[in-house]
Amino acid sequence: MAVSPYFAVIMAGGSGTRLWPASRANFPKQFLDIPGPVPMLRATVDRLPPEIPLTQVLAVTGETLAEQTRRLLPDLPRENILAEPVAKNTAPCVGWAAVECLRRNPEAIIAVLPSDQHIANTTVFRGAVRAAMERARGGAILTLGIRPTRPETGYGYIERAEETARMDGGFAVHRVVRFVEKPDRSTAQLYLDRGVFEWNSGMFFFRGDVIRGEIHGQLPGLDAALARIAAAGAPDSDGYAAALREAFGLAESVSIDVGVMENARRIEVIPCDMGWNDVGSWQSLRDVTPADDAGNHVLGETVVIDSRNCVVVGRNTAAAVVGMEDIVVAATPDAVLVCKTSDSQRVREVVDALRKKHSRAI
Repeated sequence: MAVSPYFAVIMAGGSGTRLWPASRANFPKQFLDIPGPVPMLRATVDRLPPEIPLTQVLAVTGETLAEQTRRLLPDLPRENILAEPVAKNTAPCVGWAAVECLRRNPEAIIAVLPSDQHIANTTVFRGAVRAAMERARGGAILTLGIRPTRPETGYGYIERAEETARMDGGFAVHRVVRFVEKPDRSTAQLYLDRGVFEWNSGMFFFRGDVIRGEIHGQLPGLDAALARIAAAGAPDSDGYAAALREAFGLAESVSIDVGVMENARRIEVIPCDMGWNDVGSWQSLRDVTPADDAGNHVLGETVVIDSRNCVVVGRNTAAAVVGMEDIVVAATPDAVLVCKTSDSQRVREVVDALRKKHSRAI
């Protein structure tokens, strides 16, 4: 039986601060079963197409989260949990994973996927992944674009140009004009009106040698760090751990989007509608959970009386709301968040303030 060249790299090191207090430094967003029924990291692996064998699924996380990740993904070989010695954003994460995929198969074709997104239509997702990985065989870097439905300011955007190919399943491939950082509302409305912009899903597909070549050309410091890791041999060899720690100490902290994708030589996008949501704030639960007759979205141990358009979450504790409208209440045994739904993107400010005040992980 032929060995599959397909690998999946699951980025599982994020902190998800905008879902505080349910998401914490030692129990971040990808471990939450919001919106359910299983934790988002587990759901990410479960929806992978069968063409990617579990033996070729790598999860990259932090050292402090490695054991939790192993417990949540018991079917993955132990060596497939890559524990970063220090967090340096997504470019070093992707680069290290590419080194490991290429060590196992020099012809590796890699899907890089965030671990903390909700996707309602698994069938469309799997079809898009197959199309992207097949297109990547020819040397292109692919991303999946999400068709925007509103002038969202919390997402990055991708401007697409002409169609360059049509893949099995009817998936259209377009040349990427540019990546755009999170816009203000008026700019987001302009993007929506123009009809040639997609939300950036943060999913990327490429051959291992192609991404290494892009890192070599665009991030020479990171490339040198990755060369140290590659030269150290297999992860169980003498000196690998020391080489890894030294390499991550030297690596620049930069996202794969900014460090590589924005200036990649050949990057394309496949627009698709798969019920995607990055569950990036409490307000986003309105998109992924059912509402009651008054427009309230509730999870966990909750009581909502005479209230409208609220998001109420009780995790291992009770949460009650009476006579309120358009607010978020998220309660855990040791913390409670209350804010307007329109301010739910600002929860990160709360976490930053608490860290400064208490000088510890929150």
